[in-house]
Amino acid sequence: MSWLLRAAALAAGLGLCAPVAQADTRLVVVGPMSGQFANYWPQVESAGKAAAAEVNENGGIMGERLIVDFADDACDPRQAVSVANRNVQQGYTAVIGHFCSGSSLAASDVYDEEGMLMISGASVNSALTDRGMVHVFRTVGRDDQQGEVAAAAILAEGKDRKVALVHDKSAFGKGLVDQTKTYLAQGGLAPSFEDSITAGENDYSALVTRIVTHGADVIYFGGYHREGGLLIRQAREAGFTGTFISGDGIKAQEFATIAGAAADGVLLTFFPDARENREAAPALGRLTAMGSSGDGFTLYIYAAIQAYANAANAAGSTDAEAVAKQLRAVTVPTVVGDLRFNEKGDVDRNLYRLYKWQGGSITVVD
Repeated sequence: MSWLLRAAALAAGLGLCAPVAQADTRLVVVGPMSGQFANYWPQVESAGKAAAAEVNENGGIMGERLIVDFADDACDPRQAVSVANRNVQQGYTAVIGHFCSGSSLAASDVYDEEGMLMISGASVNSALTDRGMVHVFRTVGRDDQQGEVAAAAILAEGKDRKVALVHDKSAFGKGLVDQTKTYLAQGGLAPSFEDSITAGENDYSALVTRIVTHGADVIYFGGYHREGGLLIRQAREAGFTGTFISGDGIKAQEFATIAGAAADGVLLTFFPDARENREAAPALGRLTAMGSSGDGFTLYIYAAIQAYANAANAAGSTDAEAVAKQLRAVTVPTVVGDLRFNEKGDVDRNLYRLYKWQGGSITVVD
């Protein structure tokens, strides 16, 4: 088999599209098609397809068609590095992703070194944009912003509360706990219990027993929906009657399904529901036609593609340096509202609000 055929076979095996005409602009959207976070993939895929359709309906990138391919990193940092290297080899002009913070942190080193633009619509770990990488952006907020909102909610219950901090050892989960702990300390409250869990396990009864025995009034959990759902359900069964609060990792319907009745009253930090934006109506029409509700991170990933297209067209170039400069220079209209990126590549305002799970859905806490 010739090297060309071997390369084509490899691309097909990875689920990547074969190279298209050089005049087209090619982006790759990366997320968890497989693995324990694959339930988020429909959000990633529908956002990529719908946003590309909108861009092409509006003239594409400098009059050329936008091609969007997809790649799977399973939210595994090691796989993310391999995927990042393949993305560079494939010659994509930019990357939309990755989804999980651990993957984005690992992959961004590759993209920055190779001068490839990256815009995540889901990764919130502060370190992603704190390392001075000029090609890295995100349309979502940061975990320190979540930590500030979460800490304020905990402090509002009183500084004498016993707070237990638990994370799932991921970059995302530990980042949330670290930032919340910092803001609690600034408010005069030192957590009295700290521990971690191993993602993928089903029985957290030993940890729960220690938390209940400790007399914790509040559990703050840094991690994702599956473990969060199991943790609060088992905590309630063990007699925990206090407040359970977490971050955007439990903003998934599966959390309520796993937690059952224990989900009611659980607090979480998340972005405003972008579906309420008037600017999102056309996008929601496209997404609905694809069978997507546009919930969760969908519109923030959609906005990442819009931001790229807007900046590339304004710059008159798909060169990473030119697009990055443009993203930092102007306010970009998107389905999640007008976004202004600061020098770090972050949106220049705190996007987070406090929500509560009740009856299988979340509502804003006033």
